[in-house]
Amino acid sequence: MLLRFFFAISFSICSFAALYAQSEANIWYFGSLAGVDFNSGNPVALTNGQLSTSEGCASICDANGNLLFYSDGSTVYDASHSIMQNGTGLMGHPSSAQSGIIVPKPGSTDIYYLCTVNYNLNPAIGLRYSEIDLSLNGGLGAVTVNKNVYLGGPACEKLCVIKHGNNVDYWVIFKKTGTNQFNCFLITCAGVSLIPVQSNVGYVTQSWGYMTGSPDGKRLAVAERYLGFEVYEIDNTTGIVSNPISLGNGSEAYGLTFSLDNNLLYGLRINDGAIFQWNLQAGNIGAIQASRINVGTASGTGTSYLGGAMQIAPDGKIYIPDYQWPSLSVIQNPNVVGAGCNYMVSVVNLQGRNAILGLPPFVSGFFSPDFTWQNTCEFNLTQFGIEGDTTVMDSVKWIFGDPLSGSNVSSQFHPKHQFSQAGQFQVQFILYVSCAVDTSTDTVTISPVITFNRDVEICDGQSYFVAGQLQTTAGMYYDTLSSQHACDSVVATNLIVQPNYVDTLIYSPVCQGDTIFFLDIVITISGIYDTVLQTVSSCDSLLVFPIVFLPNFDFFDTVEICDGQGYFVGGQMQTISGVYVDSLTTIVGCDSIFETQLIVHTTYADTFQYAICPGDSLFVGGLWQITPGIYFDSLLTVHGCDSVIVSDLQVQLIYQFPVSTDICDDDSFFVGGAWQFSTGIYYDTLFTIYNCDSVIETSLTVGPTYFNLVDTTICQFVSFYTGMQWISVTGTYTDNYLTTNGCDSMIQTNLVVKTWSYTVIDTAICEGEAYFTAGQLQTTSGTYFDTLVAFNQCDSVITTNLTVKPIHYDSLTFHFCQGDSVFANGQWQLATGIFVDTLLSSLNCDSVLTTFLFVHPHKVTDISAGICNGDAYFADGQWQYNAGTYYDSLATTFGCDSVVQTYLTVIPVFTLQIDTTVCIGNSVWAGGQLQFETGNYIDSLLTVSNCDSIILTNLSINNPVVDLGPDTSICENESILLDAGSFVGYEWYDGSVLSQTTIEEPGVYWVRVVSEFGCEAMDTLAAVHLCPYSLYVPNVFSPN
Repeated sequence: MLLRFFFAISFSICSFAALYAQSEANIWYFGSLAGVDFNSGNPVALTNGQLSTSEGCASICDANGNLLFYSDGSTVYDASHSIMQNGTGLMGHPSSAQSGIIVPKPGSTDIYYLCTVNYNLNPAIGLRYSEIDLSLNGGLGAVTVNKNVYLGGPACEKLCVIKHGNNVDYWVIFKKTGTNQFNCFLITCAGVSLIPVQSNVGYVTQSWGYMTGSPDGKRLAVAERYLGFEVYEIDNTTGIVSNPISLGNGSEAYGLTFSLDNNLLYGLRINDGAIFQWNLQAGNIGAIQASRINVGTASGTGTSYLGGAMQIAPDGKIYIPDYQWPSLSVIQNPNVVGAGCNYMVSVVNLQGRNAILGLPPFVSGFFSPDFTWQNTCEFNLTQFGIEGDTTVMDSVKWIFGDPLSGSNVSSQFHPKHQFSQAGQFQVQFILYVSCAVDTSTDTVTISPVITFNRDVEICDGQSYFVAGQLQTTAGMYYDTLSSQHACDSVVATNLIVQPNYVDTLIYSPVCQGDTIFFLDIVITISGIYDTVLQTVSSCDSLLVFPIVFLPNFDFFDTVEICDGQGYFVGGQMQTISGVYVDSLTTIVGCDSIFETQLIVHTTYADTFQYAICPGDSLFVGGLWQITPGIYFDSLLTVHGCDSVIVSDLQVQLIYQFPVSTDICDDDSFFVGGAWQFSTGIYYDTLFTIYNCDSVIETSLTVGPTYFNLVDTTICQFVSFYTGMQWISVTGTYTDNYLTTNGCDSMIQTNLVVKTWSYTVIDTAICEGEAYFTAGQLQTTSGTYFDTLVAFNQCDSVITTNLTVKPIHYDSLTFHFCQGDSVFANGQWQLATGIFVDTLLSSLNCDSVLTTFLFVHPHKVTDISAGICNGDAYFADGQWQYNAGTYYDSLATTFGCDSVVQTYLTVIPVFTLQIDTTVCIGNSVWAGGQLQFETGNYIDSLLTVSNCDSIILTNLSINNPVVDLGPDTSICENESILLDAGSFVGYEWYDGSVLSQTTIEEPGVYWVRVVSEFGCEAMDTLAAVHLCPYSLYVPNVFSPN
C-alpha cells in the first residue's frame, strides 16, 4: 500500500464541564480523638483533636479550609484546640446521634450558630442555638450571651441544615419526639427566626438515627431506629416538607446520606452493618422502593454495632466509621447505580484513633456549587448558571476575569460568555439578597482543539480507514476525536485514489492440436497468461492474454424413459427405443459427436370398485377414506415407471324416516315392536339391500280429554259469552269442544250477576279548610262525584254537595313598659310578640283577632371600671373612691326607666415572688438583665391597668457534682462498685441508668447524671491494670 501524509495544525471548538467543591467541610473531628483533613484532596489523618465522643460532633472551616472551631454539642473547642471562651455547658450531648451542627450567619464573616439537640433520655431540652463570634478573644472566638436559646421541643436526635432557595439563607430542621412534625427555622442576616414552618408528614419519630438534606436542598431523608428509612421532598423556599416515601428495611436504621448528584440515597443499619442504595430516579414510589440493593457491609469490632454515620466529603466520596476501629471505610463512586459505587473497607488509616459511630454533619449546600458552567471550548459561548430560586434573589453580578473579551461583567442570572482565548480564568459570582452579599470564586478552564490536515494516496483497489470506515473512493474525510478535556480534535484527510490499468488481449479460441505464440513463448495448453508493468504513479499496469484450446469430443450415453414420455435426440423428439447419433460443430469449428441409446419402458393401470356403509372407511389414495370418490394410488415399477391403481369408492345411504302419530287417552298404537299406550319416541330398525341400517323413528303423542269447572262473577249491565251466546243472568252453562288432537273437552260455567250502589252526601267546611272528594282536596263550594269499587267489585257512586263558609279577621296594637301586661291569646302577656285569638262566628267558623304587643324595657347599662388605689371615679351623682356598685336612673321616650349600673374596682399594687432554679451556665431574666448568679432580684412593671406591679425573683444556681472517686487499679478476677450518688437520672458508659454499676476490667469509665432541676454533671474514673504479667486492652464505648 502506498500512503503519503501531509499535516497542518489549526484550532477548533470543544466543551468542558466544571467540577466544584467548597472548603468549609474540609476538617473533621470525631470519635476517640480522631480527625481527618481533606485540604490536600485526599483524607489525611489528624491526631490533634480533643473530642472524645461516641456519636455527636460538628466542625467548620473558613472558605480556604482553615479550621475555625469544633464541638461535641456540649463543649466548643477553638482553632488552637482549647476550650472556647464561654464554650462549656451547651445543651447538646456526645451520645446524641446529631448533637450539633454549625451554620454561618448570612452576611457576616464572624458570626456562627451552633444548633444543638440532646439525647433520647432528655428530649425536653429541645432544639437550642448558641451564637459564636469569631471576632472575640483575639480571633479565636467566644460563645456570646445568646447561649442555649430555646427554639422548640421535645427534640429527638435528628438535626440538619439546608440552604434556602435564595442560596444565602439557611433552614435549620429538627423533628419533634413522638410526632411526625418537622420544624424548619429560617436563619437570615437578621438572625434566627423563632417561629418555625411546621409540616406534619411521614413517620412518627421516637428514637435515634440521622436526618440529612440532599446537596441541592430539595430532599430530606430520615433514619428511624425502629421503622427504617424514609425520604421526603422539601420546598427550600417555603420550608414545607411533603411527599414521604417509606423505604422500610427494618430496625436499627442509623446513618444515611445522598450522592453528590442528588440521584441516589444510601442508608446503613448498625446492628448488622448492611449498607443499602436506592435509586431516586427509578420512577414512581413503587419503582424507587424496588430499586433497593445491598452494596456492602460496614466494618468494625462487631461488638454491639458495625459502621455508623454516613457523610459525604469534599472529594465527593461517602465515608463510614469502622466501629471502634482506627479507620474509615468509603464508597468511592457514590453517583454510580449498583455495585459500581465501589464500597471499600478500612481505606482511611486514623493513626491509632478509633472511630466510633458519629461523623460531623454539615450544611448540605456545602457540597453543591454556588454556580456551574458548561461549554468550555475555545470560541464557544460558555453557559453559566446558579443554584436556587432566582425569584427570591435581589440581583447578581458576574466578573469573568476576561477583560480582553470586551464584555467582562454581567448582571444576568444565567449569562453566556465567549472567552477571548483558551486558558484559565478566575470567575467571580456575587449574589445580593436582602442585607447579605455572598461572593464565590472559581477557576474556569477554556480548552483549545487541534485540527490536523493530511493528504493520503492509495491505488485503485486498495482501501484506507478514515471517517469511521474503510474508504475506497477519493474525497475529503473527517474524524472527530475527544481530547482529555472533552473538546473535539478534528483530522481532515484528503484521500487520493490512483488508477490501476488492465489491458486484455482478445484471441479467438483454437482447436486442440494448434499452436499460439505470446511474448516469445509457444503455448499449447489453455490458460490465462499475463505480465505486470508499473505506471508513473507506481500503481500496477496489467496485460492479460487468455487462450482456450477446444478439444474434439465423442460422447456416449444411455437414456431410459417411460412409455408416454419423449426425449430430444437425433434432431427430434423420440418415443421409441433405439440408438440415435448427433454431430455438432463448435464456434471455432471443432467437431463433437453424441451417440445416445434410448430405452422406453412400459407403464401399468388397474381400476377397482368399492362400496361401504356410512361410518365405515377404506384405505385408498394413501389415506383412510370415508367419502365417495375416485382415488389414485401410484406405484413404481423396477424401471421407475408409474403403476396406477384407480379406486371408485361408493358410500351407501342409511335411511331414517321420522313419523308423528297422535292418539287419545285410552287408545293404543303398534310401534317399537309392541302396542304403546304412552307418549314417547319409538324406533324400528330395518336392513337395506346393501346391509346398511334403515331406521323408522315414531314420535307418539297421547292426547288427554278435559273437564273444566269455571265460577265467574259480573256486574249489573255487563254480559258474559258462554253456551254459544252472551249471558247477563245468573245461572249454570255448559260448552263442549274438541282439542287439537280430536279428543273431547267440556267447560261448565257458574255465572253470578251483582248490582251497583249510589250515595248522596251534603257537607259544609269553613274558609281555609279543605274536603277530600273527586280524587283531591277541595276548597270551593260545588258538587263533586267519586266512583269507587264496592266490596262486590262493582261500581259505587258518591255525589258530594260541598258548601264553603267564610272566616272574619281583625288586629290590635299595644305599647307598654316592662312589668305591665296585656290580655291576649287567652292570658296576660308580659313580652313583645304577636298573639292570635280564635273565636267562633255565627256560622260556627273561626273569627281571628291578631294582637301586636311591644314591651319597652327599663334599660340597664352595666359599666365595669377599674381605678388604681387613690384615684376617683364619678358614679351615683358623685366622685367615688371605694370599690362597689353604683346606680344612675334616667327616663326613656316611652316613659320607662333607664338605669346605668357601675361596678367599680380599686386595683391594688401587686407583689409577686418567684422562686426558680437553673443549671450553672444558664441564665434568667431578672432585675432588668440576664442573671447568672444566685441572688434576689426586683423588677417593677405596669399591669394591664397601668398600676404598679412588683416581681421579686429568688434565683438559685444548681451545680450538681458527681464523684466516682480517684482513679484506681484493678486486677483480673476483681470487681469495683461505682456509686454515682443520689440524682434523678443516670447514664453510664455502657448505657445503664441505675445509680450504681460494677466494673471488672481496666478502662476509662464515665457517668452522666441529671439533678432534680434537669442539670447535668459528669465524672470519669480510670481503672488501670498494675498487676504483674498481664496486659489488657479495654473496649467500653457504646452509643446512648
